[in-house]
Order: sequence, then C-alpha cells, then structure tokens
Amino acid sequence: MEKVFFRADSGFFNGGLFDLLEEGKHEYLVKVKLKNLKDLLAGQTWQPVDPRTATCRFIHQCSGWRNPRMFYAVRIIKQMVEVDYFGEKTICTRV
Repeated sequence: MEKVFFRADSGFFNGGLFDLLEEGKHEYLVKVKLKNLKDLLAGQTWQPVDPRTATCRFIHQCSGWRNPRMFYAVRIIKQMVEVDYFGEKTICTRV
C-alpha cells in the first residue's frame, strides 16, 4: 500500500476521517477554524519565530474523537497599533 499525504481545508476536520487516515498509516494536515479553538490557543506556550510570527504545538482530544491528536498552530500579527493609555503611548499588536 502506498503512503498518502492528505491536505485539506477546515471542512474535512473530522475525527472519523483522521481515524481512517491513521489506520492506513497516512499523514495529514487539515486547517482548523480559529473560532472553535480560541480559548484553547490562549492557554498555549507560544514560541516566537520573528517579531510578527509565533508557533505552538499541543495535544488535544476534541469531543467525539477516539484519540487525542497533535495540533500545530501559527499566530501571525496582522496589525500593530499605537495606543494612548493615560498619556503614555504603547505599541499593541492584534492577531
């Protein structure tokens, strides 16, 4: 049997599909929508890559899954803004 690398968008984020791919010893990468993981990502330890990018990885088991799985996340700062707090200017980032 040939090994397959499966790459898909968030519409294929499904534990049953991942079970099938893992049973066949295939590798996969599936994009996940941020809105479903916002609280989980907030609690992770992020490693800076450069001033505007950070990454993290963690193990998580979604509801209904048979097994926990490794997640890899990339955070990109889209905008840097200057904010005035009580007369002091501060640079803040928005992701």
